Amino acid sequence: MDIQIEKKGLETILNTILSCRCPVDENVEAAVFETYHKVKHQELIDYNEFLQVAGSDTKRTPLHLLADFCTYSKDDPSSFIITHNDAIRYSCTGYHFNHFKTNIDPLSVRDTLAYLIGHMIVPARLKKDGPSISATYTHQSHTIQFYNIVIPPNLEIGTNTAYGIHLATAVTTLTESQENMVYAHLNNILGYHDLVKHVSEVDYTKFQSFGNYRAQVQERVDRNFD
Repeated sequence: MDIQIEKKGLETILNTILSCRCPVDENVEAAVFETYHKVKHQELIDYNEFLQVAGSDTKRTPLHLLADFCTYSKDDPSSFIITHNDAIRYSCTGYHFNHFKTNIDPLSVRDTLAYLIGHMIVPARLKKDGPSISATYTHQSHTIQFYNIVIPPNLEIGTNTAYGIHLATAVTTLTESQENMVYAHLNNILGYHDLVKHVSEVDYTKFQSFGNYRAQVQERVDRNFD
């Protein structure tokens, strides 16, 4: 296969992996980021290297699932470029929403609605509250506050910037057109509008049954970025 990925697209999916309790073995995670650090100065990157490294894992990782997701809209499923927009869409469409909706573990998920929203990339503005960072996501007239957000080192920080938030992490910056794209895809998910109205805040230092989820994400970020 000849699959390439834009640098920002790769960083988005890697940050998404760090934000999530995904089926990625810690050794595989380390190998994936070792590969990233070797090629991070390139604007167009060979994605096959990452699939090969992740291929040693026992389960299909988000790296594999992103490639699968992109093949549906490509003429040649064995040769294409994954764009930054592709990586964003992977986590803000019904494809992603329905996957998590049908695979919720009732033994670990206490608040299904907050869990589902957390697993979607949503557009938000960041605010520094002392030592912590919060994110504000407005869906039509309803606002959700996400408290204690992690900012990975590969992410640019700016004022009046829209960010894609996934669980306890800002996984990418969004241009105005990308922000509109995310809203459009979220609005296209059946039942999403009614779901959002029932969630007003999520604190990632005491998230579901996972405890201090922010600290867990920060630990993964710290060990993969020097």
